[in-house]
Amino acid sequence: MKLTLKPSEKNHWPTLGVLIKGSSPKQWLFALKEANIPLDTIQVFALPGLSVNTVGGCLALPLSPEHTFPSHSLFTVQQVAPQVFISAYSRPHPPCSPEELQQLFPEPVLMHPELGTVTLGTPVTWSDLLASPTALPSGWQQPAKTITLPRQLRSIRLAKVDPEEVLKRLDAEAFPQTTPKNEAPLSRLERLRLRLYKLLRKGKKRKEGKDGINSSNHLLSGKNKPTRVPRTKLGQWWARMEDRVNQRVQEDLEELERRNNKEADKLVDMFKKDMHEALKWAIPLGNEAAPPGGGLTSFRLTRHNQQLGGSSRGGGRAVMGQDTLFELRQQYVKAAKELEQEGDFVQASFVYLKLLKDYHAAADTLRKGKKFPEAAAIYLKYCHKEKAAAECYVEGHMPLEAIPIYQKLKEHEKAGDLYWQMGERDPALEEYEQALHDLKHRGHHRMAGDLVREKMEDLPRALSNYLEGWEGPAKDAACVRSYLQYQPDEPTLGKELARLDDEMVSKDKLDQWVSILMEEYHRDRTTRKQAEELVYQRIANDVHLQPKLARHLREFFPEDVNLKKDTIRFGLRKKK
Repeated sequence: MKLTLKPSEKNHWPTLGVLIKGSSPKQWLFALKEANIPLDTIQVFALPGLSVNTVGGCLALPLSPEHTFPSHSLFTVQQVAPQVFISAYSRPHPPCSPEELQQLFPEPVLMHPELGTVTLGTPVTWSDLLASPTALPSGWQQPAKTITLPRQLRSIRLAKVDPEEVLKRLDAEAFPQTTPKNEAPLSRLERLRLRLYKLLRKGKKRKEGKDGINSSNHLLSGKNKPTRVPRTKLGQWWARMEDRVNQRVQEDLEELERRNNKEADKLVDMFKKDMHEALKWAIPLGNEAAPPGGGLTSFRLTRHNQQLGGSSRGGGRAVMGQDTLFELRQQYVKAAKELEQEGDFVQASFVYLKLLKDYHAAADTLRKGKKFPEAAAIYLKYCHKEKAAAECYVEGHMPLEAIPIYQKLKEHEKAGDLYWQMGERDPALEEYEQALHDLKHRGHHRMAGDLVREKMEDLPRALSNYLEGWEGPAKDAACVRSYLQYQPDEPTLGKELARLDDEMVSKDKLDQWVSILMEEYHRDRTTRKQAEELVYQRIANDVHLQPKLARHLREFFPEDVNLKKDTIRFGLRKKK
């Protein structure tokens, strides 16, 4: 006779033990712990695996019948005879009585569809498998100081920096140090002579314009050249000397202008050929470079150090006409834009700051290039735009620099936000309190309530601020709307509707209050019916005080044309 197992829809014998898969006793222990089965109530038998000389799992049996296993997801076994166990939802074939099975298997066995018939043998002795932990020596020693990593990264901020130090560092990054080139620029005496000639010519033209006299070729003469030749020898000699002096002065003026304009034209040509090389010879063209007399300036074409905060070594003023000045300015603007397109925002800001004296454009360029500390320093030192500087510090992860500026500008809410992002709760709440005081002082109770609710996380206090705005002189309907919107639940909302209608609606608030009730009526809430009844009561009791309240009846019956006409006639009659 061949004894086998066949599937069954149910268990015909009592379930007693559990099967645990796993080749290691460590896995068995974890499974028993998860099933909440104590080791002192069971005996465990190792089971072979599907291949030779391997372990595939174990069978856990209770030591006594009173030790029952709790419900678990492990595989159970049935006890068909005192020492014969089979897998759950199976039955022996052909059917055998317990006595017959006991005669066939005198030793404890497990019949399994995959493993076959397995003799259980000797139970597992846990003391042979588990080793006691090694006792640690007593005593302790103080650990070395270390940096504890935070569990949560709340914010990233850079170290505090001084704006002056930032500008000095930016100076070093702008352009390298260079040496002057041997040129023949105008000396100080020559520049002084050129300036004097320009002033004399300008004064002469102004005088001739007043007298109605045509301009003469003579620079120093205040009159036209006399047409009559002097009769005396002294007069003839004086006339010849005057002609010679005027001729020499005119020649000296033309030579000085030629030399100076040659340098200016050379600089313009350099920009057209090599913009980067020309910037090393550029001169400032801002308002401070212009002389008192107008748009003429003098300069020396000398190579210099182009730094954002320092002075140009070897540079000077430029004397050039308006056309040359305009063309050079255009070249500067073009160079700055090209540098921005190349991604060199530092050199572009140098052009704006040191050459064009356009401080705002210099700071904006650095901000665009994410040079936030440098942009903030220029905003503070040159533009006096503290708010823009604070925004740069925030974008550059430097809240410690931005907070004092916001405090100075009385923007305490933004300062509180920065403290909150840094995890500094107490300073943040202090700033929020100051912002709350300022908002209430200006009568912005709804904004004050929003601040308390959203950032201070105090709903009862926020509701109190909303209610102050409705009760106060402003009679802000938006405050009472927020007050009703943020009630904790609908039963409380219904109570507050009745209380406000009974206690906090004066004659000048009737129309606003009825409009708010109508808004509540149109919402799909349990308070819809209550709002409708309150509207009817208000119209019935107070329509003689404010006839326009009658118009709200049309919202209850929008298709009633006669009601619409009656309410309009009622309002017109009351106005008369």
